Amino acid sequence: MSVAGEETMHRVIMSSTELPEELRHRRSARRLPSTVQVEVLGPRKGTGVVMNASSGGMRIAVDCELARGEVCSVRLVGGTGVALFDSLRVVWAHKLADGWVAGLARIRVD
Repeated sequence: MSVAGEETMHRVIMSSTELPEELRHRRSARRLPSTVQVEVLGPRKGTGVVMNASSGGMRIAVDCELARGEVCSVRLVGGTGVALFDSLRVVWAHKLADGWVAGLARIRVD
């Protein structure tokens, strides 16, 4: 990723931590800001950063296209180690100048 691309993702990450009060209450779980690295393992491959995470999912900025409805596998690398998630559904995705930002939700198995 280019330096300009990293700067754009940084601006998106910073703005995500400054949500208006009315949007903070819209979520069912508390979102925690993050800068953990993410690697998309499938169905496409890419890298990026987790912008925020909750018990229900995460918001990521990556250098590969993600399509709404896809089921993804991702690896998180940071702080205390590595975590693998193999059943995350893309709830929404938006193209940026230098990549994609997307919301991923855990698929619950009852």
